[in-house]
Amino acid sequence: MNESNQYDGTGKLAEAIADLCGLSPKSQGQIAKLIKQAKDALKITSKAKVMPTDTKLAIWRWHYDRLHPAGESVEIISQLPGNEPVEIFSQLPDNDAVEIIAQSVQVEPVEIISQPEDEPEVNNLDVIRIAFYANKDGKRTRQVIALDGFYLNGLIAATGITRQDVPKWIQAAVDGWIAFDAHLPITRQVKYLIVRTMTEALNAYGRAD
Repeated sequence: MNESNQYDGTGKLAEAIADLCGLSPKSQGQIAKLIKQAKDALKITSKAKVMPTDTKLAIWRWHYDRLHPAGESVEIISQLPGNEPVEIFSQLPDNDAVEIIAQSVQVEPVEIISQPEDEPEVNNLDVIRIAFYANKDGKRTRQVIALDGFYLNGLIAATGITRQDVPKWIQAAVDGWIAFDAHLPITRQVKYLIVRTMTEALNAYGRAD
């Protein structure tokens, strides 16, 4: 199920979520977690066994928007140290800009790998490459993703961490999010975690006022 108009809320939500996320309909435990994740995000507190059509559609739409954010097409990586050539990652809907470059968690720690350590800050329009690890097919696999500088700056402002601590934050967020799936677009999932944290920080700031 790749198009937003292919589920109207009248069918079985579990089957629609499984189809959307590429899961087997028999993966009831994982599907239930995904539905609960969306209900928590949408502040849906009803425990009714039979959900209204608009509620089911809202839950499905939340996961669709999470997996298919608008406005992403091409990321250009140009802020590499020295005279390294520019790399262009084309981000198709089912293929995020992720480069798998190692198979062992013991090789080196998570890190920012595209900006010199002595750079005082990240420009909002810079594209920064960050390495971390994800579990995929039972293996701890090193991933490299490209993030626009404004994601890093927003995360730093929301959490108070340093630029050097951003990869550690991403690693902890990925490890702690039960819905994370290394078979789905990884960069988009990390962006979602960052935006969710920024939104929570803004909401907390608003309540404090």
